[in-house]
Amino acid sequence: MASRLWEDMSTETWGISILEDSKYGYDHPTEDTLRMTLLYTPKTRPLNGFRDQKYHDWGEHTIHYGIFGHVGSFKQTDLRARRFNQPIRSFNIKKDHPNPVQENISLFEVSDSQIGILAVKKPEASEGMIIRLYERYGVPVEGKIHFPSENLRLREVIEMNGLEEQVGKIEQNEKSFKVQLEANGIRTYHVQFQPRSTPDTSCESIEIIQEPVTLDYNVKMISSQGEQLGIFPRELIPSKISAGPIDFHISNSDMYNALQCKSQNVLLPKRYTYTTLSILLASVEDTKFPLTWFDSANRVIKEVYLPVASMTGYVGQWDTRIWKKKPTHTENNKRDYVWMNTCIGVHPGYINRHRLEWYSTHIHEHGEDRPYRYGYLYTIEIQIPENTESLLLPDNPLITIFAITVSNQMVDVESTHHLQDKYDF
Repeated sequence: MASRLWEDMSTETWGISILEDSKYGYDHPTEDTLRMTLLYTPKTRPLNGFRDQKYHDWGEHTIHYGIFGHVGSFKQTDLRARRFNQPIRSFNIKKDHPNPVQENISLFEVSDSQIGILAVKKPEASEGMIIRLYERYGVPVEGKIHFPSENLRLREVIEMNGLEEQVGKIEQNEKSFKVQLEANGIRTYHVQFQPRSTPDTSCESIEIIQEPVTLDYNVKMISSQGEQLGIFPRELIPSKISAGPIDFHISNSDMYNALQCKSQNVLLPKRYTYTTLSILLASVEDTKFPLTWFDSANRVIKEVYLPVASMTGYVGQWDTRIWKKKPTHTENNKRDYVWMNTCIGVHPGYINRHRLEWYSTHIHEHGEDRPYRYGYLYTIEIQIPENTESLLLPDNPLITIFAITVSNQMVDVESTHHLQDKYDF
């Protein structure tokens, strides 16, 4: 039997649930046994082809599952399973000013724990908020969604289908609307808010002061189709790339539009005391990016070494099987599905943990398009030491800088968890 997130076996007074994050198959071999399948490799036969399937499970498997014993029915299990699959993420927030905003207010409240939340997001093609709900216990339910904040007042609520197409309007007042869900049902609502009649005085607006750094470009990295020099397609790369609140301004010059690192000394703007340096860059291969900070007397303040990822290739791969013979697919080989080959090993999977800011669907090489060879631009963000006057770039022509922006960021948010797959740990 198939399931997702959890499976339960209960009596009238107690029960046991299995929680999981990636397995869908269970069976019930005896009355008091519940079994979850961890691996199920297809059986192959010599004359039936598709022999590669017997190697499908070669590689590293990361499987999380837990056992949850409970009193009464299974009604606590779904919440536990959601928390197991979507643990709370914590972030370290560093700020240089007080925050008067209430920290215990909810975006919205659900009146009944039988109603679960699948998604809260922006709509695909309009303003407002999409809320997707589901029924948890296998019994029809009615409830209410309430918005407690004084800054949020409802203008209109529309029921949508899964494609975000309008189904019908929902009755509501300024602060709440009613919902009805069938057993195991899913409903999607598009919530639109009234414009504020007065400014929100409960929250101080924080303006990030920023300024682009003047660079003496010396290499052509952005090109049009047919030009011999350049890697990134001019028709794809925008004039401005935003990295959150920070803007990078891209040169669109037909001559030089990037800076190849050759020990240049870069002066920082003096209009303001900036705290953060953001660099948009690329590299021919994975390498180190050394930076040296100088004061006004040309004395070294600090040296840092930062990793830089390659601007081509893949940002991640699953485990990849290694075949004894190189696989070939030709018109003459009509029965290549037979797969007369043997798996002799596995290249381990990996993921690139650098901050990818922009990518192109293809690159240029010798004046020609190279489809599906992706090009990547990465962001490095570092704190500027006090009394810094200038920055010395490395003598490494493999590294190319497209833009540098200095800014004064009063709030620094850092995740205390890894927000990517756990390859390479």
